[in-house]
Amino acid sequence: MNDWLIVKQTEKKDRGCFAIRDIPKETQIIEYKGKIVSKSLAEKMESKHKAKGELWIFTLNKNQDIDASRGGNEARFINHSCSTNCEPVNYDDEEIWIEATQDIKKGEEITYNYGFDGPDEYFPCLCGSKNCCGWIVDEDYKFKPGEKEELQKEHDKLLEDPFLQKKTHFKHSKEHIEIVQDKNKL
Repeated sequence: MNDWLIVKQTEKKDRGCFAIRDIPKETQIIEYKGKIVSKSLAEKMESKHKAKGELWIFTLNKNQDIDASRGGNEARFINHSCSTNCEPVNYDDEEIWIEATQDIKKGEEITYNYGFDGPDEYFPCLCGSKNCCGWIVDEDYKFKPGEKEELQKEHDKLLEDPFLQKKTHFKHSKEHIEIVQDKNKL
């Protein structure tokens, strides 16, 4: 049990982490735990995780990653957002801590930017924030003209596979697209 957060269901019916009391800015909330694995093993595991709609591999250093599917803690349920209240901090390439970048109120969802180097058609951003860029990427990532549209086409192809639709991120992605389409009809 963590002193700062609890894992519970979000509005999207997936899991997320929420503050169980007010969290002051700069607080070390939780260490991101899991099995330390080589980059080559992490790449193999990552493709298995992708097929399940999971994002549980975290870069630790140039030789190793953390696989939170094995020995992971509550930190693996902290969701990505384009409007964050936390950030991951790497200490000596040996451990990752999630730290508050602002004061967080009790009951507020705890989020950070996953900071992908580039977009992945498997994982559009579903955060719904005002400044959402549409894909899980580092905030400094610059999209090329037409890149978002091409990614969306690739993602739509993935959603046609009924097996993938049952998986968490794919299911929510399909629901998100349907909601946006419904709003556009109004």
